[in-house]
Amino acid sequence: MSQILAEVEKATAVPRNEDEDLNHWYQRLIKSVTELPNDDWETLSAAAQIWINDNIVDQKVADPVAPPSDLSKREYKAQVVASGGDEGHIVKINTKGVDQFGLRAGTKASEAAAMFAQGAKMAAVNRATGTNHYNLINRLRKQGHIVSRQGSVITIKPKP
Repeated sequence: MSQILAEVEKATAVPRNEDEDLNHWYQRLIKSVTELPNDDWETLSAAAQIWINDNIVDQKVADPVAPPSDLSKREYKAQVVASGGDEGHIVKINTKGVDQFGLRAGTKASEAAAMFAQGAKMAAVNRATGTNHYNLINRLRKQGHIVSRQGSVITIKPKP
């Protein structure tokens, strides 16, 4: 097993099932990584981040998934610089775009944030997304977005 696969399997706790097709397992691993908090994403090696990002196409996991190749540090730097990034930081690009709050477009968090941007009650957001989003509100507040509350209506405005 490659170092990348071992690292991603450890980070996601998604082992390969007995008799599971290798491509299907790759897809499950990548999908699990897209659901990791950003702090966990940052702990992955650059090679693992590149492999994951390279296998996301139009907000979906590629099919088939290209198997990982363990890049040397020099190859990794060349690939990151060639793609317009800096050597020290790779952004999780597992979606085609992000919303005004920096959340992945099309996610429940992005949907909730869009509702809060217009002013919404938590109960309405819960009905629409299936869950409460208090952690999202706190995270956006810590990131500098403006969170206000009037009665039970919560409004979030993008940071200036």
